[in-house]
Amino acid sequence: MVGIEGGSSIELDIICRVNEAVPVPNDFTLHFVSHSDDWRFLKYSEFIINYDGIKKDFGELKVDGEVLDDARVLEQMMAHIGYETFRQMAFARNVRMNLGTQMNDTITPESRVKWQILCNYFDLIKAEQQAKKNSSPSESAPKP
Repeated sequence: MVGIEGGSSIELDIICRVNEAVPVPNDFTLHFVSHSDDWRFLKYSEFIINYDGIKKDFGELKVDGEVLDDARVLEQMMAHIGYETFRQMAFARNVRMNLGTQMNDTITPESRVKWQILCNYFDLIKAEQQAKKNSSPSESAPKP
């Protein structure tokens, strides 16, 4: 879960899928989860990220919602961002996210440090893959 300054009662999880065939993800999913007494995003769920003077507008996010047994409302929304955008956000000086009219908050520096660690890990994987590629014998080399 990501730390959000400003007190929004919304959770943000960062999701990426990796496996042996694709050890570095091409994109990430931002998964927003809201628990509240009423619908907060049903009518307006525009999502915008601002970081270091760059604005990324994702438009309206699809809202998946339901009323729970305790009569509270659960709303979930997802946005997909490319690896390079995620990396830029991780190393930005300031990241602000706007979701509908309910969230206009800054991502905490502590959360961005975690993103940076994740990006550094993927950079190491990329460098390792490149080193393996560079050290393998060339197919065009003459055979003895």
